[in-house]
Amino acid sequence: MTIRVFQSGGFAGDRIQLKEVSDNQLSPEKRSLLESLLDKAETFYAAQTKKSNGEIGADLLQYEIEIPAGRSSQIYKFVKSPNNQPMTELLDFLLNV
Repeated sequence: MTIRVFQSGGFAGDRIQLKEVSDNQLSPEKRSLLESLLDKAETFYAAQTKKSNGEIGADLLQYEIEIPAGRSSQIYKFVKSPNNQPMTELLDFLLNV
């Protein structure tokens, strides 16, 4: 599975790919941690779909995490904030592996 991380918004507003992570390149420990973070993010995101995160503004950076068909081609869109902790943890993990 290859996960892609994108960022959009900010002053220019362009959508750029920040990272591409393949679970085949991860150690078994990191792969296990990734699966755990994905499960937490999926549960959190499903509960948040009808709620606003309270963050507004065209200049805010928005992140997208794109997960392929193995996890039903999910795309998570969110703003990095304390209100979105499971999403932020997943984002930080992906950007730092």
